[in-house]
Amino acid sequence: MTPAAPLTRTVLFLADGKVVDELNKPTADLVLDKMRAWGLEMRKVTIKGLLAHKLRLALTSLAIVLGVTFISGTFVLTDTLHNMFTSLVGSIYQRSTSRSGVSPVPGNSADAVRNPLPDECS
Repeated sequence: MTPAAPLTRTVLFLADGKVVDELNKPTADLVLDKMRAWGLEMRKVTIKGLLAHKLRLALTSLAIVLGVTFISGTFVLTDTLHNMFTSLVGSIYQRSTSRSGVSPVPGNSADAVRNPLPDECS
């Protein structure tokens, strides 16, 4: 795939819909250098925008932290409930088996025989 910069005659740089700079017969390196120079300016503009809207920055950060916290808490809660019910049910079945000597699940013993179906059902 061929880079687009060597194939163009002119590169226009826009800011707020207005042409702010122009490169004639650009090379990829010239365009990259220009973009890097603008990168420093963009960082300054970004920092100024964040500092101008401190409340919005704080509330957005708080919303992200709360969202991650609630999702993590939900995962911990569901895992804890799952483990608790699994161990609870397992201990109930273990106690009932050890007391009576019979499997707590009906039809689960080795000598269980099913009743035959009535003739009208077949």
